[in-house]
Amino acid sequence: PNCCDFESMMWFECLLFYGCDMKDADKEDADVALLPSLVEKVVLPKLTGIAESVWDPFSATQTNRLAAVMQKLINGYPTVVNSGNKNTEALLKGLLVRMRRTLDDDVFMPLYPKK
Repeated sequence: PNCCDFESMMWFECLLFYGCDMKDADKEDADVALLPSLVEKVVLPKLTGIAESVWDPFSATQTNRLAAVMQKLINGYPTVVNSGNKNTEALLKGLLVRMRRTLDDDVFMPLYPKK
């Protein structure tokens, strides 16, 4: 089944235009940072949980979808997805831990080559 993009969900579209009726929008206004803040505080932790517990690195479909979401976050939310952000660090750590666990649990590598 196809997954819908979080940016096409109703909650996102409702919040996208929140405060847009103000003619003199100040860039320092907290309303301007509403969506990036929600992505940081809601989407990244949810994605971390999915990456750690649900994602199967051997599934090409799941891996491609996860890569697409990561690419969208990197391109669309550069202030959120940076090296100093604790939620970004948790997501990257979760991805790494999941890949290591998959390799440890599911990949058998013999110590000695077959003769």
